Amino acid sequence: MSGKPSDINFKEVFEQIYEKSAYFVMKNTSKLISKEFEEVKTETGSVDNIEENLIKEHLQQIKVHGMDAEKEIMFVHSLMHSLSAERYEGETVTVFENRLKDEIDKILEL
Repeated sequence: MSGKPSDINFKEVFEQIYEKSAYFVMKNTSKLISKEFEEVKTETGSVDNIEENLIKEHLQQIKVHGMDAEKEIMFVHSLMHSLSAERYEGETVTVFENRLKDEIDKILEL
C-alpha cells in the first residue's frame, strides 16, 4: 500500500477494535513510512553544504502553483533564515513572536 500515515483513520480503527471488546488499544506508527519522510542520507561536509544538498534532493516534492525550482530554493532559504532568528536583547517574547510572524507572512505572501 502507499500513502501517508495521516491517511489512516485511526479513530475508526480504534472504534472497530473497541466494538469487538478490546480493553485497551495502543497505536504504534514507528514502522510506517512515506515517500515524504524517508530516511535521508547525506555526505559529511559543512552545515551549509548539507542543507543545500538536502534542499536540492527534496526540491519539487510538493508542488506549489507557480513555483519553479529556483524560486523554491530561494523560498526555502528565506524561511530557514527567518526561522533561525533569535530574540533581540530586551525584546519581549510577544514582540519577537509578532516580528517572526510578520516575516513569515511576507515570505508566504499572506
